Amino acid sequence: MSQQHRIWGARAAWRVMLLGALVVGVPADALADDTEVEEAAAEPPVGQLRLGGALRFSYYVKSWDELNQSRGGDFRFDVLRLNTGLQYGKLIAASDYRFYGIYGHYMKYGWMGAQLDEHSALKLGAVKVPFGLMPYASHSWFFNLGYYVGLEDDHDLGLLYTYDAGGWDIDVAYLHSDEGTFSGNSLDSARYAYDLVRVEEVRAASGRVTRAASSQKEQHAGALRVQKTLSSGAGDTVLGAGGQAGGIFNELTLRYGSRWSASAFVKQTSGPLEVSGQVIRAERRLVDAPASLEGAWMGAFDSPYRVARAFTIAQGNVAWTFPVDRELLSSVQVYNDLSLMLKDEGAPTIQSITGALLSSSHVYTYVDLALGRNQPWVGGDWESGLAEGDPDAPWEARLNINIGLYYDGILPLL
Repeated sequence: MSQQHRIWGARAAWRVMLLGALVVGVPADALADDTEVEEAAAEPPVGQLRLGGALRFSYYVKSWDELNQSRGGDFRFDVLRLNTGLQYGKLIAASDYRFYGIYGHYMKYGWMGAQLDEHSALKLGAVKVPFGLMPYASHSWFFNLGYYVGLEDDHDLGLLYTYDAGGWDIDVAYLHSDEGTFSGNSLDSARYAYDLVRVEEVRAASGRVTRAASSQKEQHAGALRVQKTLSSGAGDTVLGAGGQAGGIFNELTLRYGSRWSASAFVKQTSGPLEVSGQVIRAERRLVDAPASLEGAWMGAFDSPYRVARAFTIAQGNVAWTFPVDRELLSSVQVYNDLSLMLKDEGAPTIQSITGALLSSSHVYTYVDLALGRNQPWVGGDWESGLAEGDPDAPWEARLNINIGLYYDGILPLL
């Protein structure tokens, strides 16, 4: 997923390829990522600079929002995304910067590095944290619950080594800190992926403190991920495990807490059928912080909320792809992504996404119906849903349609 700096002379002609995507899924309020289109932009051919991006709009209907329903749903600007990717000799680099309107603008990732050989690379910058099923642990536009607690599609500042050969994928990373906050209205949450963030104290008109300030930040971590792919007549089986551990730095008291997370996962692909599962365990031990039931402050999309400090996530996905030989439709994939978050303290959070992906050479349409309990993005209480939650929280539903145009250009380098 895709920054670079180099002086070079170039006599080149542009080749521009346009990819359009009609996508149903992400909260128009922001969220979500781009699938293989983004991966391709991050890995251009040797000796070429790739420039690309996307423009997306969203339509959504919420079961818990009467105003939204009375308007017949809402249709809004989602994101303008700009991507770069470079491979020039052994030099490689990539970046992704996004403009989300009222949710601010920020870099998702940006790194430079070296392609050491055919099987290994070294990357420095805001790199993808190697953890769990990759590149994504889901099929839908919403991701699974791991994303909302900082354990799916996360990027942090550090050094990443990747190796793949003989069916083995091994990733090792040192992560100095999170990717940082960019342009938004919040103190520390203008970012794409969820991290521990600082929040300001909030007081009621009476002077009573309704939200205590927090200055807990991710600092210094190591991560290891190992995956093995086994191929047979029945298809491909992926088995893997990994973990990360590091510190939590209290910027007010200058003391360190600790954090760790681990995952084990499996994915089976047999013709049109894909089944995957993953279990995640995570614990965050804060120092000089309020009661553990209040969780830890995490933020993204310019809006922080609290997340339980210790939890287990179990998730299972199933998808079936139907080939379609039509001019405007090449395949239809139907899927369900289900995830459950069991907290050591607090009511569980559940999320189920049922949807379909309609694909052609240029257009992708995601149709997602999200159901959730104690899920902030699906009607749960925003601040506490992923922390103490509500044992009596109702099921809520959210239908999302995301319409996007993807574009990509290649500039050969001398």
